Amino acid sequence: MMNKAPFYDPKLSYEENYDKGPFGAFADGEVYPQEGEPRHDFLGTKVYLPFGIPAGPLLNSRFVKAAFEKGFDVCVYKTVRSDVYPTHPFPNILAIHPKGPLTIERLNENFVGDTNYDDPITITNSFGVPSREPGTWQEDAKVATSYAGKGQVMILSFMGTVRQGQTQQEFIDDFILSAKLAKETGARVLEANLSCPNIGNEGLVCYNLEVTEKIVKGIRHVIGNTPFVIKVGYYKDDKQLEGLAEVGNEYANDIAAINTLGILNLKSLAWVELSSLRIILTIKK
Repeated sequence: MMNKAPFYDPKLSYEENYDKGPFGAFADGEVYPQEGEPRHDFLGTKVYLPFGIPAGPLLNSRFVKAAFEKGFDVCVYKTVRSDVYPTHPFPNILAIHPKGPLTIERLNENFVGDTNYDDPITITNSFGVPSREPGTWQEDAKVATSYAGKGQVMILSFMGTVRQGQTQQEFIDDFILSAKLAKETGARVLEANLSCPNIGNEGLVCYNLEVTEKIVKGIRHVIGNTPFVIKVGYYKDDKQLEGLAEVGNEYANDIAAINTLGILNLKSLAWVELSSLRIILTIKK
């Protein structure tokens, strides 16, 4: 069993977590005291420590508030969309128990998911990046932003939505619309989630550099000088990674690298989480 109760309960549905969470230590009311002055610069904001929680676990303003109170100074509000999007069916998180290192070469192996969440834990998850309607998440994101204390900053994550019969330009335009709606909340930093499925057979959006450039160029146009992070997946090809870096250098301020590996042979399960750390590469211009 896990040593401590998690603040997101994997035995409850996403909706139950959204309405009733957070849980565990995030619900005990204790506040971690910050001391001295923040000295690390993060995209124009001085923070105590450039360490926090990525998009995913912080479902709404209550989760963000709890994270800030526990001393996580860079917190990312769960990815939102330009319209309502449903959650994948429950369960959304299962434990897997690979023996030895979980490497790229092992992704074609069969893994069995269960609810034995033993420490140390490796999980697979499939949420589908659910989203409330813009009116709901915009108001809640404004509240979440207000919870950032001295030396803290909230990032608002967003993405476009793939729809049946959609053209590539419609997908790009929806990404840009999501950015515009996110900008309206007043969030100090915005993050475009390019590490989710693309239209066609390209896999992740970030692996299609032509589409990626069109998206981030359009986003930069509508958000102005707001600090902007692009979130990408794992690149096997260095040349493709170099191309992504060029796009990021032109239009973004940071690159966030997710710490997940895609597994194709797990039915209805999309990713294997290797850890819970967030990697941020600051672009020096």
